[in-house]
Amino acid sequence: MTNEDSQEFEVFFKQNLVFRDVEYPDVSTFFRRIADLLEAKGYVQPTFYQAIAEREANYPTGLQTASVGVAIPHADPVNLKKPFISVVRPKDPIEFSPMGGSQNDPKVKASIIFVLGVTRDGLQVKVLQKLMAMLSDERLTKALLHAESDRRILEIIERFFIDTKASVS
Repeated sequence: MTNEDSQEFEVFFKQNLVFRDVEYPDVSTFFRRIADLLEAKGYVQPTFYQAIAEREANYPTGLQTASVGVAIPHADPVNLKKPFISVVRPKDPIEFSPMGGSQNDPKVKASIIFVLGVTRDGLQVKVLQKLMAMLSDERLTKALLHAESDRRILEIIERFFIDTKASVS
């Protein structure tokens, strides 16, 4: 565990940015609602909705892991006010176009969504690497899917961010 890893976790993850079991009929509605929530909490500019919707249309972020579909949508830092990562576990999976694919490829049914608000380019790469490593651990993704509280979701993520060799217990 490094102090830097602990600080990264504390800068990005907040319990009031974890949303479980919320219904979103489609990805457009999801982006509208999450942009409104993040703007109301002071994390994003009014331009965020348009920016994240356009970025997702041009550079899809759906990713099918071994056990679960995930998405990691984000927008240019100019649309942010302060850094964050929002963790969303919708009631029903939301369809995202696959990362590296096209709009015509089969959709990824995302059951876990990390909305990234990373304000520095170099840090975004580092955070994405950690998220990808975490999402490649089937036990961790299953634990995130079945966590019964916002606090538990953050505990699972924190353990991994601070110690990538941590186990789920």
